[in-house]
Amino acid sequence: MSCLVSIIMPNYNTARFVGEAINSVLAQNYTHWELLIVDDGSIDSSLEVINRYKDPRISLIALDRNYGPQYVRNLALKYARGEYIAFLDSDDIWHPDKLQIQIDYMQQNSAPLSYTDYHVIDENGVEVGTFSSPHEVDYCTMLKTCDIGNSTAIYHQRALGKIPSGSLRHDYELWLSILKKGYKASKVQIFLPPPPIKRVISA
Repeated sequence: MSCLVSIIMPNYNTARFVGEAINSVLAQNYTHWELLIVDDGSIDSSLEVINRYKDPRISLIALDRNYGPQYVRNLALKYARGEYIAFLDSDDIWHPDKLQIQIDYMQQNSAPLSYTDYHVIDENGVEVGTFSSPHEVDYCTMLKTCDIGNSTAIYHQRALGKIPSGSLRHDYELWLSILKKGYKASKVQIFLPPPPIKRVISA
């Protein structure tokens, strides 16, 4: 059964990459989504790039100054209407089947939180590694290290409610707040190759 997925995308000065991120959402085989982009006072050409997209499923909130990641993520969450909440950083990209496979899995297994493996690519799109996470994560294992990549995660908002990002380790604190309630997070296998992709900008 199709359901609305709200995708939260913070953006700050990623004009070089944000178009690729948006295109990877538009390329999804699963089409019942809304993309909430919050630009955090970018001073590059990010807004020019984002405003080229006229798809009615895409909403842009442009802030007049830089407020920081916690404020931006939680502002987008305030407007999210979806049964599921997904996250995509503005310099990351998704595999076209990511939403379809992950949402199907979550519905069939009543999963409150899921994630995937991901490839790491440099700023030129060259793969430099793959992050493989465990098949299941609980609160105790998450306390040791964060095994969930932000751009791979989806949680069931209708079951868990809207959960705000933390003030220090934004996504890490979010996963901990879910798992602390006794839930477990499940890994969903998309494709090998390739799983959803994460970009790492070279220093």
